[in-house]
Amino acid sequence: MLIIKDKKIFSDDGTFLRVIDCPRGVSGSDLTQTSDHEFHCDKCEKQIVATDFLTEDSIVELITDKPETCLKVSRFDPLFRFEP
Repeated sequence: MLIIKDKKIFSDDGTFLRVIDCPRGVSGSDLTQTSDHEFHCDKCEKQIVATDFLTEDSIVELITDKPETCLKVSRFDPLFRFEP
């Protein structure tokens, strides 16, 4: 299970993976869905990947191999645990 705490993603062993931060303050209304797990951001023109359809290993691989990739993480995604 991946952990999100203080806008940071950690692996279940506590390894820091990345910061969640959008400098443009994008919201869901700024996204246009292009496939079942991808969106286009109207503010920055980047591709956004929804984590809902990925495995935990796929998310870690994506974060590691392409750290510039934007993610759309749902609070209801069972792969994530949100901590205060």
